[in-house]
Amino acid sequence: MSVWFPTAHAVADPRLMLLCLPPGGGDVSFFSSWQRALGEDVAVNPAALPGHGRRVAEPLMNSISDLADGLLEPALRATAAPLALFGHSLGALVAFELAHRLTAAGRPPVLLIVSGSPAPQSHPRTSQSYELSDEEFLDSVIALGGVSDGLLDFPDMRSFLLPILRADFAAAETYHCPPRPLLDIPFLVLGGNSDPSVHRSELDLWCDMTSGPSEVAVFDGGHFYLVDQLSEVLSKIRAVTGSALARHYEREGTSHV
Repeated sequence: MSVWFPTAHAVADPRLMLLCLPPGGGDVSFFSSWQRALGEDVAVNPAALPGHGRRVAEPLMNSISDLADGLLEPALRATAAPLALFGHSLGALVAFELAHRLTAAGRPPVLLIVSGSPAPQSHPRTSQSYELSDEEFLDSVIALGGVSDGLLDFPDMRSFLLPILRADFAAAETYHCPPRPLLDIPFLVLGGNSDPSVHRSELDLWCDMTSGPSEVAVFDGGHFYLVDQLSEVLSKIRAVTGSALARHYEREGTSHV
C-alpha cells in the first residue's frame, strides 16, 4: 500500500494486477465494483491522485508527465505479479505515460487499456476548456456526463470541485506526446459511440502507438459509456487480460499455475 495506491486488494496471489487511473475529478471509488466483477485472478488497484479524495489536502498536479512520474515507483512496488494498466479519459493519458516509464524501468506492463480519450498524437487539443469562465467550464463538464444531477447547484460543492476539475482538464488539454519508440505491448482501446469529446478516428489512432497487437471496442453511450455498460466492458477486459497474460508467459518462456 502507498498514498498512490491506498486500497488493499482482496486477492492474495493474483495472476495479474490491474492498476486503474481515474478520469478527471475521479478517485478510487470510480472502480469500487470492479474487483468482484473481475474475479480472483485479477487484483484491481485504483490510484489516488494528489488533491483528490483522501489526498485532498495535497497540492493538485496539472501535468500528465508529473502524475506519471509520481506513480512510477509505487507502481513498481505494487506487486510481483505482472502489471496491466487501465485509464479512462485523463487516466488514459496517465496510463500511457506510465506504461512508457515502466517499460524504461525494465518492467513493461503486459497490457494497456485506454478508454474515452483521443490518442496521444491528437494532443494538445485546440480547445482549452480549462481556461473558460467558471460557468462555461462547468457547462462543458456537465455536458460530458459523470457529474450527478444537481451536484454543482450547491455553492460549496462547486467551489470544492472547480479547482480539481480545472487542474485535471488542464493536464489533459495541455498534454504533449514526446517522440520515442513505440510500446511493444497489447492495447485495448475503448470508447462510446456518442462521446462528444472523442471521435472514432481518434480512438483508432491509439493503435499506432504500439508494435504489439491492438483492438478497438466501441460501446453504446457517451463519454461515461462504461457506467451504463460496465458489465459488458468488464467482460471484454476479462477476455483481453487472459490473452495478454498468455502472450506474456509465452514470451517469458514460463507458466503460471
